[in-house]
Amino acid sequence: MTIPEIIQQQLLHTNKAIVWSWGVSKWYELSSNALAIRVHARYLDGFVCIELDEAQDLYNISFYLNKDFSDMLVWPVIPYKPMKGVYCDQLVEFIDNRIEKIPDYKY
Repeated sequence: MTIPEIIQQQLLHTNKAIVWSWGVSKWYELSSNALAIRVHARYLDGFVCIELDEAQDLYNISFYLNKDFSDMLVWPVIPYKPMKGVYCDQLVEFIDNRIEKIPDYKY
């Protein structure tokens, strides 16, 4: 299993319903240690990229407004500051808070 596949499994096993609420339409293997997800979320219609920092065994998360994968690689449009040093069990919560969660929503 590759690192991008492991990242995908970690996301889906943490809280599958929240991950699918982001409007995920495609998963991309960005590199040997990074996954890009095409999302159509409330606050982001673009890409979420999750990269494993192997030295620290933590994740870095970046957000892009680009609608096309190849455009994101060439001309990245970055709407939010990247998140660094995220543990695997925090990935879904941190991403959801940035791209989808409505603060006043009670569930």
